[in-house]
Amino acid sequence: AAARKQPLAIILDELHLAEHELFDALEYATLGGEPLPLWIVGFAAPRLEHRRPGFGQRAERPLRLVLPPLDEEASIAMTAALLRPAEYPPVQALKQLARIARGNPMHLSTLVRELHDRGAIRTRENGNHILDTTVLDTLPPIALGPWLAARELAAISDELVSLARVCAILGDDISRDEIAGVIQIAEQRGVDTTTVDLDVGLAELVGGSILIAGRDSWSFRQTLLEEGIYTTTEETARHGLHAAALAYWQTKPADDTAVAERVSRHAEAIGERRIAAAAFAVLGEHAHREHRTLDADQAWQGAVRNLDAPDLDRGRAL
Repeated sequence: AAARKQPLAIILDELHLAEHELFDALEYATLGGEPLPLWIVGFAAPRLEHRRPGFGQRAERPLRLVLPPLDEEASIAMTAALLRPAEYPPVQALKQLARIARGNPMHLSTLVRELHDRGAIRTRENGNHILDTTVLDTLPPIALGPWLAARELAAISDELVSLARVCAILGDDISRDEIAGVIQIAEQRGVDTTTVDLDVGLAELVGGSILIAGRDSWSFRQTLLEEGIYTTTEETARHGLHAAALAYWQTKPADDTAVAERVSRHAEAIGERRIAAAAFAVLGEHAHREHRTLDADQAWQGAVRNLDAPDLDRGRAL
């Protein structure tokens, strides 16, 4: 309605955190059929592909740009800017930070914020600011995810840490029913979960900026944090929670795409390749029917990846 009155541009940041109603509205507004001066641009992390596969492809004039990692020169320039008011930081220090961040601007920002928090920017008697490079020795050499997870989880109780680990196993857009159901199955099987009250725990994880609450689901504030918590979860516990989650979702309709997405994730994680392949096939069939070619190809690749496992008889599986 606003675009009918005058040209309209809508810019959305962190679009991967949007509610599905907003995704629907944006796609509806850009379908075409009416000449409108309407331009919508959204910035999102790669997790958008999991939350809303193929988003924007139905627009009258779609354009999707994937931003690659920064090259070394750009990383160094960004690091120097983030380190202000420090003047002329050593190039070797800038290169070290750029290597740790692997060209990811968000990772660079996280690292430099940590340097500021540790007092690495010092003031000389003449008022100039310098970078204390000795602080760099205390930074992680490469594993940003586990480091960020350790940093964030150190400030909360063990019970909340356990709940955060359960959430990391389950993935994005997790509902209360899903968490409660998986915890119940896991505990029946003797898998450690958490003793904290679920509603209290979720509220505290949101208050601690670890999770973000949607209308009826929760997601991690940062993909890097989610990956770090997942990676640092002990392997036996991780396997047990994946198995419990798989059991939970196998009680749901197998031809539902949301169910198939969860089943494929958990089945593949614990080596249940026939189950994973079947779930990927469901996703591929749905995407094919809806003419989402890219999503269909990705799903078929997931099915073939599991069918081609060395321990699987491909002919019988097909």
